[in-house]
Amino acid sequence: MTTLVIKYLPINKMQNVVNSISLPKINFRVVFTFFFAIILCLSIFYVVGVNKLTGGSYTVKNLENKIKILSQEKAVLQTNFAKLGFLDNIQARTSLLNFKKTAEVKYIQIVDLSVAKAK
Repeated sequence: MTTLVIKYLPINKMQNVVNSISLPKINFRVVFTFFFAIILCLSIFYVVGVNKLTGGSYTVKNLENKIKILSQEKAVLQTNFAKLGFLDNIQARTSLLNFKKTAEVKYIQIVDLSVAKAK
């Protein structure tokens, strides 16, 4: 019959293996300072980003107000242009019909007796 024998390492050899795998010592003050600096930088970037975002929305709001004002001015100018076109049309028609500007206005006086009275 065959027997399998497990060979155990002695305890002092196991300790040597564990000591050779040991982790380096960590300086927690350096790690804390490093992470604090990263958090501080990210916070600053966040504040700057939010500031740019609100500044952009403020600019968009101002530009929308300007667009609204310019649209109203455009409507007024379009109506004025249409009126001018209408007046030019009237002036052209009056010249075709040989109308002339009056220099003097004469009123007709009506005598009271010449008008019929309705009963």
